[in-house]
Amino acid sequence: MEIEIPPRLKAIKPYLAKLAAIIARYGLSRKQAALLFALENKRIDYVVFGTENKNQLKEIIDIVKQKIDFSRCRKELENEFSKVEKYLISPNLWQK
Repeated sequence: MEIEIPPRLKAIKPYLAKLAAIIARYGLSRKQAALLFALENKRIDYVVFGTENKNQLKEIIDIVKQKIDFSRCRKELENEFSKVEKYLISPNLWQK
């Protein structure tokens, strides 16, 4: 699935490609990786998410119930993305 990226954020495209490659090696979807990354982060006390319907809620519950070992993927993601330019990851710095 191709995501439309605003021109001012086009520098994020290589990072998205790298993210896709890493999570694919572990057989994970973006949704799985995002949720597991937050859930396994010791600096995050609570994870809050929204859903539009029961199926989305069921998907999230199923991800948590699967007890996926995310530790190796998380370490790889942390190493790969530890130096992303701040203007790409801080929405308050995005020009409109």
